[in-house]
Amino acid sequence: MDHAEYVTKSLDYYENFHQSYHRKTFFVDPSSFLSPLAELLPADALVFDVGCSSGRDMLWFKKKGFRVMGLERSASLCRMARLHTDAAVIEADYRDFDFSTVHADAILLIGTLVHVPHPMVPETLRAIVQGLRNQGLVLLTLKDGRGFQQSDDGRMFYLWDKEAFLRLAGNLSASILHYQYGPSLLGNSDAWHTLICRLDDV
Repeated sequence: MDHAEYVTKSLDYYENFHQSYHRKTFFVDPSSFLSPLAELLPADALVFDVGCSSGRDMLWFKKKGFRVMGLERSASLCRMARLHTDAAVIEADYRDFDFSTVHADAILLIGTLVHVPHPMVPETLRAIVQGLRNQGLVLLTLKDGRGFQQSDDGRMFYLWDKEAFLRLAGNLSASILHYQYGPSLLGNSDAWHTLICRLDDV
């Protein structure tokens, strides 16, 4: 199985097990990693959640008064996100979506690229940030570690140490505004890197 097939197999999991994934993740409070971005945004900002799952983070920003929209590959999670947020959610795969049609003030990538092999992440990021206005912000989270790991359910997770993770901002020619490291909020042994950066010239 090649890299692209591993990515597709991992992404298929979220449609096949959308109910259990929703129950596992939706009720977790994301304030610890979303609040730093909210503090940097103007009151009328449009936040675009790429890989929005069932809408948890969109709903958090909407409750704070921001405009929100999402993109989700899983049809079932897409329907859930629309129901929870009453917002526009595009059913599409971020790997081939034309992001230049969107003009967001901020893009969320909360674990979205965790199944993407390391060499493919910079190019994937450059395609996604085409959805930003000039001076737009990106919130990116990826799992800590080295190499990759395959879970019992077949998903492949690609891991990042701090140095490699922070280099991603340089690949975008972006300014780092915030970095944090912390344990998973799901109560397991994982740890995550969080980065907020600003693109000065999209």
